Amino acid sequence: MWVDLAQRQRFEQKFILTEEQARVAREIIRCYLKVDPFAQSSPDKRTYTVHSLYLDSPDLLTYWAWVCCEKRRFKLRLRYYSSESDSIVFLEVKQRENNCILKPRAPILGKNVRLVINQALADPTYLVHQGPEQVHALRKFMRLMSGLHARPILHVWYSREAWMSPGRNSLRITFDRAVKAELVNGIEIKPGGSTSVAPFGDKVIMEVKFTDVYPAWVSDLVTQINAVSSGAAKYCRCVEALYGQTRLFQAPPNVQLRLEQLLRNA
Repeated sequence: MWVDLAQRQRFEQKFILTEEQARVAREIIRCYLKVDPFAQSSPDKRTYTVHSLYLDSPDLLTYWAWVCCEKRRFKLRLRYYSSESDSIVFLEVKQRENNCILKPRAPILGKNVRLVINQALADPTYLVHQGPEQVHALRKFMRLMSGLHARPILHVWYSREAWMSPGRNSLRITFDRAVKAELVNGIEIKPGGSTSVAPFGDKVIMEVKFTDVYPAWVSDLVTQINAVSSGAAKYCRCVEALYGQTRLFQAPPNVQLRLEQLLRNA
C-alpha cells in the first residue's frame, strides 16, 4: 500500500543546536510526539539517512534567491533514503510562498531516475503512484527544471532523527546531524562520498514543521533550551562551503523577475 507521510504544505522554523541542547529538547519532545515510523527499520529505531541531490541553473539562481531573501522562491532536488535501484526517489519542488512551504513531490524508482531527468520525461507511467498530486508534482518539477536549464550541482546527506504527532502528522520535529556535501557532475543515486565538506560541523539542526498553530509547548521548549531561530538552509550553506566566496561574489541579474516567470509558467 502506498503511504507518503510528507507534509505537502507547512510552516517551519530552524534552529542550530549543540548536542546538549538537542538532548534536552528530545526529553521534552518524547512526552508529546512519537518517533517517525520510517525509522523503525533502522538499527537504533530512531534515525535514518537522508540524501538530496540538488539541481540548479548554471548561475545558481535558486541559491541566489535565498541570499536575496526572495519571498517566493524554490529549490529542485531528488530526495532518497536508499541507493538501491528498486528504492523510491522523490522528485521534489520545495517552494516558499512568504512564510509557507509547499512541497509537491513525485515518486519514481531509482533505476529510472537518470532516464527521466536526462530526457525531462513528464510521463506519469514512471511514477510509483499515479495519483493527481503525484502527476502534478512530476509535471511541475519538469517545467521548472527545463525553464531553469537546471543540472545536478551537489549531493547532501545527513542523519535524521524525526518525531511526529500521532494521527494527522500536523507537527514534525527533526534533528539533523553530520550534514555533509560533495559536488556532482551528473545524476547518480549513491551513498555519500569521501571527498565531502561538513559546513555545520558537530552542530545539530532542529527543524519544527507544523501545518496548523505553532504549539505553545514548542515555544516553551525553545525558550528552555535557549535556542534562536536561524536560516539553516542546507543546500545554500553547502554551496558556500564547496564553491567558496570567490565564485559567489555577485548575484546574477534579474533574480526576482526570473523566479516569477518560472513559477508562473510552472
